[in-house]
Amino acid sequence: MKKIFILAAVFTISMFAFEVEDRKKFTLRAAPTQMSAGLSFVVSRTSQIAVKTVLDNILKEAKTKGGACKGGEYYIYPTNEYDQNSKKSVRKGYEGNIRFECRFADVSVYDGFLEFINSQVKNKDTEKVYINPILWELSDEERESLGERLKVTALEYTSRRAAELSRATKSACELKKISLESSESEYRQPLMRTQTTQTQTPIPQAKDVSIAANMLFECKK
Repeated sequence: MKKIFILAAVFTISMFAFEVEDRKKFTLRAAPTQMSAGLSFVVSRTSQIAVKTVLDNILKEAKTKGGACKGGEYYIYPTNEYDQNSKKSVRKGYEGNIRFECRFADVSVYDGFLEFINSQVKNKDTEKVYINPILWELSDEERESLGERLKVTALEYTSRRAAELSRATKSACELKKISLESSESEYRQPLMRTQTTQTQTPIPQAKDVSIAANMLFECKK
């Protein structure tokens, strides 16, 4: 699938030469082969040290669960509540949030890590697990391969475009400058939700990878 749009502008640089700006977008669609998901563990305690102890223990054990899920960066922040008697904000305790990002081809690998995280919930009032739905995505290797193919396509196009401009303007046109802008179709990630059921593998959806070529041609009479 190709989505194309062209913008052209002509600038005279002398009596016998002029420049033409051109832009064209090239797109390839590919089926992704890996999935990704994010999950967070949130814990509440009366002291900051107690929160840190819980998160440190999770992080330590998570490192032994294989390489599908990475991250482990966490934040600890105070929580307050409004006291009706004193009419002031009173320190309630502390809350910590540790997050992991997972990439995998087999959802059972992810389920194994999710089972471990869920097992850390000892009290549903003070400990919760939040997950993002699983999304299909292109691997770095797939994205790089598609990008290289698009670059070759864009460069091959410049020769044909120079010939078209030469015929249209009855001049000798050649590429003077080119810049490439890459992009990938985006999926708006749903809000996180608590994990209550077994993970379901989503239906794979093709991804569009695009390159926009900004070209400058010089034509001489």
